[in-house]
Amino acid sequence: FEGAPRHSTAETRRVGGKAPLSRVGGKGPVREMVRFGEKLEAAKQKKWADEYLDYERLKQLLTMTVRALERNTGGISHVGVSNFAPSGGLLCSGGGAPGRFETLSKAESERLRSAFESKNYFDECHWSQQFFGVKLSFPALLQAFDVALACELQKVRRFYARQVEQLRTRWAHHVNEDLPGRRREASPSPVEEVSLKRALSQLHDDASLLKDFSAWNCAALHKITKKRDKLFRSEPPIKADVCSSSPFLTFQRATECRDLLRSIRDEFAAIFCDEDAAEADWQLREVLKEDERTFYSREAMRLGYRAGVAAMLAVWVLWDCVEVVDGDSKHRESVASKPAWPVFRACGELVAWHWMWGLCLHCWSVHRVNVDFLFDCDSGTPSAFEVYDEAAMETIVLLALLLVYYKATYHDGLPRCVARYVEPRLVAAYAPAVTASFCVYRLVTPWARRQHLWRALGRVVAAPCVPVKFVDTYVADVLSSVVKILLDALWTVCFFGTGDFVVAPTRHPLLTSCAASLVYSRIVAPLVCLLPVWFRFAQCLRKHHDLSGGDRLHLLNAAKYALSLFVSLSSALQRLGGPADFSRLWLVIFCISSFYSWAWDVAVDWGLPSLLRGKRARMYPSKLWYPLALVFDLGGRFVWLATLLPPSAVAKRLDRYIPEYLVPMLALVELARRCVWGLFRLEHEHVSNAFHNRPDGQFVPSHFKRAKPHAAAPTRARRLQSSVETLAIAALVVTLLVRIAVSAGDADAAAHRSHTSDDDDDALFVPPTSTTIYDAAATTTNLADAGASRPPSR
Repeated sequence: FEGAPRHSTAETRRVGGKAPLSRVGGKGPVREMVRFGEKLEAAKQKKWADEYLDYERLKQLLTMTVRALERNTGGISHVGVSNFAPSGGLLCSGGGAPGRFETLSKAESERLRSAFESKNYFDECHWSQQFFGVKLSFPALLQAFDVALACELQKVRRFYARQVEQLRTRWAHHVNEDLPGRRREASPSPVEEVSLKRALSQLHDDASLLKDFSAWNCAALHKITKKRDKLFRSEPPIKADVCSSSPFLTFQRATECRDLLRSIRDEFAAIFCDEDAAEADWQLREVLKEDERTFYSREAMRLGYRAGVAAMLAVWVLWDCVEVVDGDSKHRESVASKPAWPVFRACGELVAWHWMWGLCLHCWSVHRVNVDFLFDCDSGTPSAFEVYDEAAMETIVLLALLLVYYKATYHDGLPRCVARYVEPRLVAAYAPAVTASFCVYRLVTPWARRQHLWRALGRVVAAPCVPVKFVDTYVADVLSSVVKILLDALWTVCFFGTGDFVVAPTRHPLLTSCAASLVYSRIVAPLVCLLPVWFRFAQCLRKHHDLSGGDRLHLLNAAKYALSLFVSLSSALQRLGGPADFSRLWLVIFCISSFYSWAWDVAVDWGLPSLLRGKRARMYPSKLWYPLALVFDLGGRFVWLATLLPPSAVAKRLDRYIPEYLVPMLALVELARRCVWGLFRLEHEHVSNAFHNRPDGQFVPSHFKRAKPHAAAPTRARRLQSSVETLAIAALVVTLLVRIAVSAGDADAAAHRSHTSDDDDDALFVPPTSTTIYDAAATTTNLADAGASRPPSR
């Protein structure tokens, strides 16, 4: 039940004895507790908010105890009393306060006894009223924490027992009243069927919420008792006694909730799903979501508006950069032949991954894969709706800048009204710079969302020197799939760093300084290809080391990445010039590595053999998803072969038949393969713990993240942004319409003038007769004779 990542013991400052804690705030375990407190607050159900363990007050009580120990000079610094003993402790079945407060003063002892016996939160004797705002000694505060913890534990247990009893009553009513009649009916009315489905789905949802309630409270108890034992090492530990007590075990196992959920699912499957338990699970989750989905909101309209503009620009780009070039290739070159094409390609692939990330979040949210818990995200991941909105805006900016750049690279590409005031060469030079700057800006803003990604990237780069979390392995795997983007980003840095974007804005990419640099092509670029795989290889070694060699799974995973390293390095060396007969050996090794990686994806990362044998649950609704993903993953790994082939006759033929502007499509196939891999990887991690990324037996709460209420009033900045976008697009459309109308009018006037001049010429033209032709010929002959007798002029 460790909700946040564990820190090493060396980070904990010892408190007790002769090593007082100089400060409580800061990094280390206290920071870990702060992070867990934020997660607990975010996970609370509003209707049960007061029934959760009061984690924040217990943490404050620990802070007060630490400070009392620091101020304690010459007093008692060691209590040596355990209030959670299996017999006679605060959690014993007798229910009374044990006589263990005799070491305190009479006033302090009575205060602790009255607080322990008070069960009403609003009572003035409640522990939250008794222990704050008064000055207590260190022994009193240390035992006051035990009393407060016992009170909170009993509060959670009583609430859990009441909720279980209510759920059982509701289920008994359905069993006795609804289900028997439903089984006898041959053709029930649609209204009755929908009503029963909703009733069972609501009961299933409430039972799942109660199970998550018990899991979060267990995690809070583990955290707070572990922290207490670390802070006061000279005192008897309490974590083992608390976690083995009867009140804790009552809701820690959540046996009643699990049995109830299983009964509801089995009955629902028998009635509505032909005994298909997996289908019943999916339908029980989806019935209540139908009422939550809304499509009529201001944010939804803005997303649709942006998506429409992006689609229009995409068609425009395809027409200008592909169709027109192929039909008139003598006058224009493809956009892929421009030097800044790698800049736009890198930004476009990043935007494409942003769209795919939104798709992943959507699937995880719909099917309740708890990505926030698995990724250990403090602030929570954004909704898929927000990611789609951001990706649509980024697509619009990228495609618009690509069009401006491409039109500025050929003659009369820009409108004359623009070319009259702005030099097209400058537009071609600075449009890529604006694109790259915008991409960098979006990678770091909003920082509240991006900081989690950059911290994970920092830990990936630092491997194997830092512990590895699950989110780090996911980021490293994605990083190994974006090698093409990294190479294009490297080209972008070189392109702007050498000044080629100003000196040679219209040259072919192969004629720039970056292409001619040996350091770039023979050292930096191969290193960029190798580093992502190396990072993942180092993470596997670190995980194997942290597990003390107890599981060879990570060692086998490291062997997979070692083989990938060999393939990448061999490809890079072959591009630099190597034996001509090495291509066949490289191809064989590549196929072996690809099959090994594919088999690992299917068998280990996704756990499909365990799913087929019924040893693990599935969270996605259709069984067809899994074989389709299996085939797509296999094809995606070998499509990438076209961009990794070393120089050979086969590679040259592929380069001849695959246009340069279609190369990004191959990179998009790899991104799509990684997106599909991530969908099933997180599902497997949610239902199992095959890679030991969390403590054994840790329960992952179901993902009950609801869609944010889009009907809320937008902020002034959002309203202003929407207004500016609307006015800008409307002005662009009106300008284009006016321009088309003026051009059509000018064309009509020119055609009219041409027609009028042709009529005048026809009226003045007299068809020649035979006499006229004869006279003209005679005159010409006489003039020729006269010219022949005359001396030539100067």
